[in-house]
Amino acid sequence: MIISNFLPQIIAVFCFVILTFSIPVRQKKITELCGKCLMPLRRVKSAAEQSSVENFSKIISMFFVCILVVAVTFFRRLGSVGTSVICAAAVLAFELAVRNYLLLKNSGIYEKGIYLQYPFILYEEIQSIPALLWEDADISEKLDFQIVMKNSANINLIFQNTEEARTVLNQIKKMRSDLVQG
Repeated sequence: MIISNFLPQIIAVFCFVILTFSIPVRQKKITELCGKCLMPLRRVKSAAEQSSVENFSKIISMFFVCILVVAVTFFRRLGSVGTSVICAAAVLAFELAVRNYLLLKNSGIYEKGIYLQYPFILYEEIQSIPALLWEDADISEKLDFQIVMKNSANINLIFQNTEEARTVLNQIKKMRSDLVQG
């Protein structure tokens, strides 16, 4: 009976531990999927300036904050639904923190694709870039453009500056010259 009263908290803590220990596995999977990094793209300057130890310490801090959120449910009578919702929200927050850490650490132009935001975009999965098809389009000054994937998904890439956008677009053109209408 005691275990059933604390089941959401136990599951949440178990999920935190699994997510924490999955970081190296997820890092390895990203490295295998992407290939060699041709050019890193840092999404936030402050994160680029920080060491990986400092960034990882933020993940550990988030781990403890989420544990504290779950610990609050031990002292408040929220009912099983309220407790479950708070525990699920804490787990989702920690997952987002881990995903953001991996994105900041790995964003860049790779041999097999671009990791600029979630998900990883393989060059071979790109069906078209509508902005390249417009005759009067001056995409050299744009901070965003849309990519149409072969599975019919549309991904909007948003950049911090025009140089980053131009670099990514040139790399896509280089790897997929069939996308450029000439």
